[in-house]
Amino acid sequence: MKKILLLILSLALLLSLSACGGEKESSKELDAAALCESLLKSSAFSVSLEELPATKASAFYNVEKDSMAEAMLYHASGTSKEQIVLIKATDETAAGTMVGVLQSLVNEWIEADRDYAPEEVPKLEKAVLRQSGCWVVLVVANDPDAAAKLVGEYI
Repeated sequence: MKKILLLILSLALLLSLSACGGEKESSKELDAAALCESLLKSSAFSVSLEELPATKASAFYNVEKDSMAEAMLYHASGTSKEQIVLIKATDETAAGTMVGVLQSLVNEWIEADRDYAPEEVPKLEKAVLRQSGCWVVLVVANDPDAAAKLVGEYI
């Protein structure tokens, strides 16, 4: 009886250890501050970006306050849509919802700027929008390929 119990416990331990061994590389935490710094130092933007308070994320980007853990926002002044938006959601489900909300917002900006600021439309059409775990990244840049490459180095 003891041997059977020992065998069952050994198998249970073995199964529990193998279930935890499948952690993926993509689940690592995004270094949002380093990504922001790299983007700001890059030549991807044609204008300078100013930091906005994280509390503005809800109002500017239609993101629910309760679903946000933190945010880093940089935005151009004037009619330029160039910006860096990094928002950490409370969980991955909320982050997925944010991606949809931000994509809808970018689509609205594209339609609004067709007549108002047509030079901004190509930047918006090539906006970089990614999710990494709980983080959502939106970058609208003059050089979207350079921005996408930098984002890809962190995500």
